[in-house]
Amino acid sequence: MTIQWGAYELNSGTGMRAGIDVIGASVPNNGSTQFVLTFNCWVQPGPNQSGYEGSSFNDNQTFDLSSNVGGLSDSSIAWTNTSNSLTPQQAGPQTITVTYNYPGGSYGVSPGTIQIDATVNGVFNGITPNVTIFWGIPARPYANAAATTSASATRVSDTQASVAWTNNDATPAAYSNIKLYRRDDAGGWALRATLGVVASYSDTGIVANHKYRFRPNVLGANGVEITGPETGDIWTTPGAPSGLVATKLGNNNIRLDWANNVNYSEYGIRIEESQNGGAFSELTSVSGGVITYEHASPSTSVTHAYRIRARSTTGSLNSAYSNTSNTVTLLATANPPTALVPTGAAQDATGAIVFTWQHNPADGTPQVQYRLQYKIDAGSFVTVGPTTSAVSSFTMTAATLTNGHTITWKVATSGQNGTISAYSAESTFVTSAKPTVTISAPAASINQSALSVTWTYFQEQSSAQAAWVAILYDTNDVLLEQISGTTELTGAFTTAGEDGATYTVTVAVTSAAGLTSALDSQEFTVTYLPPASVTVTALYDSNSGSMALTIVGDDVIGGVTVAIATVTLQRSINGGEWVTLVTGVVLIDDPPTATVLDTTPTIHGTNTYRAIAFSALPSSAVSAEVIAITDEAYWSFLSAGPGFEQIVRMKAAPKFGAEVKRQRVLHNFAGREKPVQLEGDAVNLGLSVSGTLRDDSSTADEWEAIGRARGVMLWREPTGRRAWVSLASVQTDRENHRWAIVSIDLNEADYTE
Repeated sequence: MTIQWGAYELNSGTGMRAGIDVIGASVPNNGSTQFVLTFNCWVQPGPNQSGYEGSSFNDNQTFDLSSNVGGLSDSSIAWTNTSNSLTPQQAGPQTITVTYNYPGGSYGVSPGTIQIDATVNGVFNGITPNVTIFWGIPARPYANAAATTSASATRVSDTQASVAWTNNDATPAAYSNIKLYRRDDAGGWALRATLGVVASYSDTGIVANHKYRFRPNVLGANGVEITGPETGDIWTTPGAPSGLVATKLGNNNIRLDWANNVNYSEYGIRIEESQNGGAFSELTSVSGGVITYEHASPSTSVTHAYRIRARSTTGSLNSAYSNTSNTVTLLATANPPTALVPTGAAQDATGAIVFTWQHNPADGTPQVQYRLQYKIDAGSFVTVGPTTSAVSSFTMTAATLTNGHTITWKVATSGQNGTISAYSAESTFVTSAKPTVTISAPAASINQSALSVTWTYFQEQSSAQAAWVAILYDTNDVLLEQISGTTELTGAFTTAGEDGATYTVTVAVTSAAGLTSALDSQEFTVTYLPPASVTVTALYDSNSGSMALTIVGDDVIGGVTVAIATVTLQRSINGGEWVTLVTGVVLIDDPPTATVLDTTPTIHGTNTYRAIAFSALPSSAVSAEVIAITDEAYWSFLSAGPGFEQIVRMKAAPKFGAEVKRQRVLHNFAGREKPVQLEGDAVNLGLSVSGTLRDDSSTADEWEAIGRARGVMLWREPTGRRAWVSLASVQTDRENHRWAIVSIDLNEADYTE
């Protein structure tokens, strides 16, 4: 380190100062007994009283250096200066080693400070330069503490355990604390308490039905935790078993089943038995974890009940008792059977009749045999058996009985003790034939959409019909609808039959005696009758360019045609597509008649009409076609408004101007010498018409009125032209003329009739 100098000492002549430079300090460990400090001592001449720094040592001058080391013996060193060749001069270093001996119990805390005093003696002018420094003695560290030993634990109660151990505290390896850990059952270690330096602990945090183990660790004065030894296990009172059930076995042994509720494995199960309700005594014991026991060859002359409890392997701690099991009687006469079937419900004696019951053992053994008795009406009982059988049923062969009687029967059973029980309570039922059902309608083919089914019912003993079910299926046997009722002999479906479709209907009936018939079924096809035929007549009106149409319906022919519900009227122009003019026309009066006005026929060509009649089924019939040829020579017509019923006309031979054009554009493209024409699909037809409104033409007011009409209009002329148009303008000229002149501009428009 850097030299620490004292102050310059001056008297007369040359000044001087002393210095100390620490060059080494040992680092102690917990086994060290000494601390060693090494330092250099220095002297240095300095300026005189006049400030002259050329002072020098005399040849062979002696200096003394002493150190006072915190109460240790003084050390004195002397040496003689033999050189006076340099000014200013510095003498040294003189290396000195000081040793400090640690007291026996000094650990963890510094024992103090070393004081070093250096003084120069024998200087010619009487000065004594000196310097003092202080150096702290480092603490000697603690060693790792020694582990505890002889750890033990004792159960005091189910809520308290006493833990003890031996501490091995020593001065170089001192204890700071004891850290006590606990492990519950098979879990991990958990810190239970941090204690002082003690050798025992009372843990009041334990509970019943657990296993505990402890471990006292040491936290040393140096902060290092040392793992201690584990105690042995201690156990608290085990949990009681539950759900104890006793079952009699076919070999007359008794099996016990239960659930264990102990949280550790070091236990057994003690089994106790009570005979005939007496005191319990220990029967046997089984290992922990076992949940069943078979009591072999128990006495058959007494009843048996059981209880069990758990006992810890160490400490013989007994749990509370389980529930007391059910009481088992090994061999006893069975109780009378119950749940007899049939009871009340009628049975068809033409088929086998199955009798069933419930065996009621008093000793838990299954049925071994039965004896059955029955009587017909008020006759004597007939006995069947005893019959050895474990099955609680008897099948009487078909036709053993006859229908139309009341049957009373009873049964008795026995278990393994072999004694037949008392008879059951008597049960009664009647024998009755199953009813039959025969579908009478529909027939194999029907001509209506309303679907229904009708049947006849028969039951041999005159038991009335009480219920029925009818089901409708399509041709793929998919269920469409199910209906039901009680005493009716017919049922109507809501499903409408489709023309040409095939269906199947089934019916089953149930008698008042509760017996259900076999199904009867009928397959049928729906074929609609057509409506009565219709005829159409047409009459052309040259005043309006319209066609008056009269529709007349024929009379209904029973079994051949049905009534007409509505009529649809269609028209074809010059052999083109059929266009529907009107639907839903109702014919009235006698004969059924309706009149329809066609305001848009061709006025120069062939108009063909037909009517389609529809029934309510619905079925349909198409009339004969009627042809109306028109050859208008004088008039042109413009029709507008709803139904195109707003019609104006002018004499033939008006002035026409027509312009037909398609949108075309020329484009120049690179590499092409001439422009390329591009054109659209739309063709535009423009018409300009003007004419004189003579006396029998429409008036100028009527033409101006149609100019205010909305929507697409129809232009017709004697040439046969028939165009759907948009009216651009109507102009009338009434001055200086005997008759007004009208001019109209029309543009062809897209319109579908």
